[in-house]
Amino acid sequence: NTSTSFGEKALNRIPAKQVK
Repeated sequence: NTSTSFGEKALNRIPAKQVK
């Protein structure tokens, strides 16, 4: 799933709080 890949990268870049 591309969504998972993007989410993982986002988590690495910005804090989980922002991702949520």
